Amino acid sequence: MNQFIKNRISVLVAAITVGLFGFTSIALANPTVVFEYNPLFSEANFMPGDTVKRYIQVSNPDPVALQIALQSRNISDLDGLGSQIEFMVKKGTTVLFEGTLADFFAVSGDPELFEMDNLAPGQSVQYDFQATFMPEAGNDYQNGT
Repeated sequence: MNQFIKNRISVLVAAITVGLFGFTSIALANPTVVFEYNPLFSEANFMPGDTVKRYIQVSNPDPVALQIALQSRNISDLDGLGSQIEFMVKKGTTVLFEGTLADFFAVSGDPELFEMDNLAPGQSVQYDFQATFMPEAGNDYQNGT
């Protein structure tokens, strides 16, 4: 009879364990991220006064909120061209970042993350990016990268 009680207690503990913890592990789907272009910016003939606009769309199929952040990688701005490009990130009419591209690199360069948003379960959002080559830059940055 002692073995019978032990077996019942084991089954009960297993049932409680499955009941309490069996559903805490939810398989989360990956967010859907659509870049208008990949890479987002790759302009062959970007001259002072030019503006380029691009977007990234993100959808969250998960049942939990998703934190959205950007990180700049493989940054190369040896000639300082980034300081001559005005850069803006918007969500709808809300400006999330406004400054130069060099400023953006400073707040989003690896290992930094530029935190943008928390996306609710089942929601989608579009982030708009705008880069403007300052007109006053003149020809000093020709062939810059």
